[in-house]
Amino acid sequence: MSLYPCRVCQENKPRDSRHFYRAPENADGLRTACIQCTKEAARVRYAQDPESVLSVKRERRRGRATYFATSPQWNAA
Repeated sequence: MSLYPCRVCQENKPRDSRHFYRAPENADGLRTACIQCTKEAARVRYAQDPESVLSVKRERRRGRATYFATSPQWNAA
């Protein structure tokens, strides 16, 4: 198993889904920042502006609710 450096902490870690989140847009299917660094960045972002983070979550939730309510394949028979 090859080791890959996290782009944030530069620590070498195995290039697998236990150490890096998935990212289908990347060639190998994994993000370039490790899970710990990604989580820490999210914590910092939330601590700096919680209302912004929560408003994005609310919008995504509304969008999913609208999609499932209007999509014929998800309507209950």
